[in-house]
Amino acid sequence: GDPIALSKHEVWETPLGEIRVDLEISNELIKRSGVVSFDDIAHLYEHSIEVQIPFLQFLYGDEFRLVPISMLLQEPESSRILGETIASIIREMGLKAYIIASSDFTHYEEAKKAESKDRPAIDKILSMDLRGFYNEMFEKGATICGPGPIMALMSAAKSLGFFKPQLLRYANSGDITGDYSSVVCYASIAFYRA
Repeated sequence: GDPIALSKHEVWETPLGEIRVDLEISNELIKRSGVVSFDDIAHLYEHSIEVQIPFLQFLYGDEFRLVPISMLLQEPESSRILGETIASIIREMGLKAYIIASSDFTHYEEAKKAESKDRPAIDKILSMDLRGFYNEMFEKGATICGPGPIMALMSAAKSLGFFKPQLLRYANSGDITGDYSSVVCYASIAFYRA
């Protein structure tokens, strides 16, 4: 699929029902960013968005609209542009919006080794250091699948004045299964206004 892709479908469906896609905002993102396009193929085998939707449906029913963005391109500059464009649209249109970036962290390694790779990257997120996060991830060999969405979220948060990130929880699959020999790690981080 395209490097940074929006869905042109008018609705996404889960077992909890249908959610409308906000095509007006999607079109604005394409028009303003220069890095985004419509490409439903990019969403075909990517699950990171659809696994979040049922949680939103549980909380908000069908009272929200979705702008699903799939990112194959995982580099800082395009992520920064995307994040700043999202922020400018939210600000100028006066929207109440939640920006969610979905990614696992280091995976298929022993738990302590995985955490030693993830913690420095998490520290860069918590210090709002977009370039440092990207560099740290590669220097430590962290296998974070979605650095692009994380950097886009960091960029949008900065642009919107959310300068206070907080690590809500760091966990791994071994916490559930009891097998810490090969885990998938997760970090939940929220950004608050300072």
